[in-house]
This record gives sequence, structure tokens and C-alpha cells, in this order.
Amino acid sequence: MIARLVLLDAARSWRLWCASFVVMVAAALVALVCAGDVATARSLADPVDRAGLMNHAMIFGTMNAVVVIGSLWVLITFTVRLQRRGYALWQFAGVGPGTIRRVVLGQALVVALVALAVALALLPWALSAVMTVLSAPLRDIGAPPLTATLGLVEVLVAGGAYLAVVLLSALSGARAARSTPALLAVRDVEEPDRGPGRLRVAFAIVTAVLFVGMLVAMAFGVYGITSMFLVPAMLLVVVTAPWLVPIVMRGWTRLVPSSAPAWLLARETAAFASARSHAAVSLFTVTLLLGAFTGLAGLWDEGSDPAAGLAIFGTPVAVVLLTGTSTVLMTALGRRRDTALAVVVGSTWRTATAAAVLEAVIVVVTSLLIALPLALLSSTAALTSWTDPLRPVPPLAGVALVVMLLATTAPVGQVRRRALGPVLAGAGA
Repeated sequence: MIARLVLLDAARSWRLWCASFVVMVAAALVALVCAGDVATARSLADPVDRAGLMNHAMIFGTMNAVVVIGSLWVLITFTVRLQRRGYALWQFAGVGPGTIRRVVLGQALVVALVALAVALALLPWALSAVMTVLSAPLRDIGAPPLTATLGLVEVLVAGGAYLAVVLLSALSGARAARSTPALLAVRDVEEPDRGPGRLRVAFAIVTAVLFVGMLVAMAFGVYGITSMFLVPAMLLVVVTAPWLVPIVMRGWTRLVPSSAPAWLLARETAAFASARSHAAVSLFTVTLLLGAFTGLAGLWDEGSDPAAGLAIFGTPVAVVLLTGTSTVLMTALGRRRDTALAVVVGSTWRTATAAAVLEAVIVVVTSLLIALPLALLSSTAALTSWTDPLRPVPPLAGVALVVMLLATTAPVGQVRRRALGPVLAGAGA
């Protein structure tokens, strides 16, 4: 029965799992490319080339591991949350909480295996691109193009690590699915969180200790490792987002004096739909912090090679932006129903569109308010100018705003071209 539930429900909700699938493909490619870096480096005779490629593998692997784990955790948990009413209905059909938990883990594993197969098909192209283009700035000048080497053992190790990361990321979502109250079967409303799970609390404690430890080391003048200050900062933002984001968002939006209907609607929508808001905010915050990391590394200094930054930070920034976009697109049905309801109770289409634009602004500004203090702290930790980590922030914030605007305003246009009744009834998917 479990296998049937896994496959049938995954097929039914394929639109939601698509976002996780795309990120899983990227995660699998990252794991395989890192394995290819290490395997190729070991086969090189030139010590300069070997050291450069091993350094690329370590930095590339570390940055992407943080981003991939955080992205998959957010996406899978969010995918589960959007299906909670279905899990509540299962309980009336006699499906127990333990079975629901195993189904969610099984679905994550099935999607991960399919993504791994796709990644293996794309691997020759991806590995060649990394070896011949992206790693070039890290190697000896004038060195000939590398021939990638990747054996079966490296593939198995990388694939096993990738699957372990997926299952670890799915544990929180599986727990949330298991604890879904049956009441949601007859109520289709935003249900408040029932409290943090043990796994999230454990991660929060570990990342907070690491974060504070680096601050203490910085205060005592211990530098070097503190240049990696933003790594635990990014993890801490992702893990504590359900608590941190609502506080920051409510705090600054309440200070904005405005009685305009569009602003009030946008503010209350962002605050009420906290699950979709904190998912997007945490991921865009990580995007901004990754950009700050490139500034700390001097990749925007005069005379530096942009390809060096692309070699290390290009993939994680792309993964996080993709994940943040996915969390917004996955809520398109809910946004359409919100818009239809606002229009039915007397709002105009102009107000609904303006509210969608302002909601996008609220998400991006909240991301900036969380990211900027951490970016400024990182400049102190790394003994650089305070402007260094801020250089890439404006363009990345602009990209995040464009992404959010497209995602929040598109459902308004879709509803305007449809009959409101089917949309309110949930048939507008």
C-alpha cells in the first residue's frame, strides 16, 4: 500500500514536486562535479594544478552543500505544507501518521532517484564545462584544458551522499505531514505551526553556537576562520526563518505609516501567509549573503577575474534564486484564490495588482533587513572594508525583486481572465 501511495500521490501532486525535482537535479550535479574535481585532481601530475583543483573542490563543495541542504529543506517542507489537507483526508481513510511519514520520505527518495538519473545524463556536459571553463582561473596560467576523470567509486560515494542529504532534508517535512491535524480535512485555512520539531531545534542550537563562537573569536581578535562567518549565518537564517522572518516583517511594516488599501492588504497577506513568506525571505536572504561573500573574497575588485567568482559562487546563487522562485510559484493557486476573494468583497483589480507589487517589495525589503547586518558583521570578521560585502547586494536585490514581482502579479492577471467562481472553489489550478 505504501508504494502505491508514494507513486500515485507523487503523480497527482507533480506540479508541487517539480520544484524540488529541479533543485535535486542541481544538487546531484553539484555532488558529482565535486567528486569529479577530486578524482581529476588526484590524476594530475602538476602540483599547482592539483592544488588549485582540490581547493576548488573544497570551496565549491562547502558552499553548495550549505545551499543545497537549506534549499531542499525549505522546498520539501513547503511542498508538504501545501498538501496538508490531503494528508488530513488520508486519516479519515484509515491511513495512520506513521504511514504518512513513510510516504513523504518515499516520495522524496523516488524524486531524488529520478533526479540523480537525469544528473548522470547531464554529467558529461557539466563536468566538461567545470573542468575547461570554470576552474581555469584557479589553475596555472597557460595550462592546457583538463580531461575530467570520474570513476564508479566516486559516482557511488557522491550519489550516496546526495541521497543522504535529500532524506535528511525531508525529515522535517515528513514529521510535519505525520502531525497534520484531521481538522484540516474540513477547513482549508492557514493552520499555525504546532511548534518547532526536534530536528529544527537541534540544527538551530548547533548553528547558533557556531555563529556565536565566531563572533566571540572575532571579538578576541582571532581571525582567519572567521572569514567564513557568513556560512553559519546562512544556515542560521534558514533554520530560524519561521521565527525570525515574522518578527522582522511585522516590525518594519507596522512602522510604515499608510492607510492605503493596497498596502494594508499586502501587509496582512504577507503576515498571514507566513509559511510562504518566510520560505521566500530566507532564501533571498541567503542569496544576498552569498553575494556578500563574493564581495569579501575580492571578486569585484578592480582587475579581478569574474570567472573565478562564477566558478565557486555561480551555482549556489543560481540554486537559491531558483528555490526562492519555486516557493513563490508553488503558491500560485492560493494567490489566485486570495485575489478572487479580495475582488468579491469589493476590492478593485488595480488595488489587487498594487497589493501584489507591494507584497513583493515587503519580501525583498525584509530579506535586505536581515542580510545587511550580517553582511556588515562579516566585513569586520574578515578584516575588510565595510563596503566590500555590499557591492553585489543591490544587483542581487534587484534580481530578487523582479522574480517576486513576476511571481506575485502573474496570478492577478490569471484571475482577471477567468470566472471568479471556479477560482474560489479551487478549480482554478
